[in-house]
Amino acid sequence: MSTLGYIKRWWAIGLWTLFIIVVSFIKLPQGAGEQLLPHADKLVHLSLYFILGFLFSQKNFSKGFGLLWGVVLGGMIEVLQGTLTTYRSADVFDFCCDVLGVFAGLYIYDIVKFLKRFSNKSNFFLF
Repeated sequence: MSTLGYIKRWWAIGLWTLFIIVVSFIKLPQGAGEQLLPHADKLVHLSLYFILGFLFSQKNFSKGFGLLWGVVLGGMIEVLQGTLTTYRSADVFDFCCDVLGVFAGLYIYDIVKFLKRFSNKSNFFLF
């Protein structure tokens, strides 16, 4: 693979990983978002890692590699939040949402791709 091809394959994943790291260590106001939606942070974790998994599938990486990347990233962030910060805490349920999100993103991409291909052949779906 050429250098340009390598960069094209990794740029979105690298930027999204960096975004997750930055967002994970920003100091937020106490209870931000909790008044509107209880456990909103779990939905945020699920969404961030869903997009990560989706990107891995879109860029044709193996599911195992994408899952490993998400598990290691989520685990490292949770451990570092608990040890390096006083304003964030490690939470096993956050980590579970990370893993579930990356797993869902990896496989939903394939489902959407299949449905799109199926809809083009049979005109059964209208999207």
